[in-house]
Amino acid sequence: ASRKSDTACRPPAALPPGYTLNASLYYPRGITSSTGVFLLTYTSDEGTIMVFQEAASGADLAASVGSIDDYVLADGTPASYIQGAWTPGAGGFSWSADDAQTVVFDRDGVRTIIEYIGPPVAVPELLAIAGS
Repeated sequence: ASRKSDTACRPPAALPPGYTLNASLYYPRGITSSTGVFLLTYTSDEGTIMVFQEAASGADLAASVGSIDDYVLADGTPASYIQGAWTPGAGGFSWSADDAQTVVFDRDGVRTIIEYIGPPVAVPELLAIAGS
């Protein structure tokens, strides 16, 4: 992945029990960057966790008004929690506020976007994945 995207990608070190890697994909068009994005998808009986990683660029994120809250990860990294998610499609990525929770943070030049789709989980659970 790092070779394809010129970004030092790394999988999360901690996931909730029962989640296994289902797919790893590379999209040549990023969500928030002009370069590509690498996607790891983990699934379980409870839901799906998607981890997007791309070059960090700019501070502009598009999401519905009132759906973003700011947090700080255990290592001091600023992060944003968003009710909703970006979904991949033929023309790129589009925003959807339905049944998804997202955490976004930049670390070491890499923007990581963690999306959870499934029954709602507590924000600290998503922050724990992001902090790993």
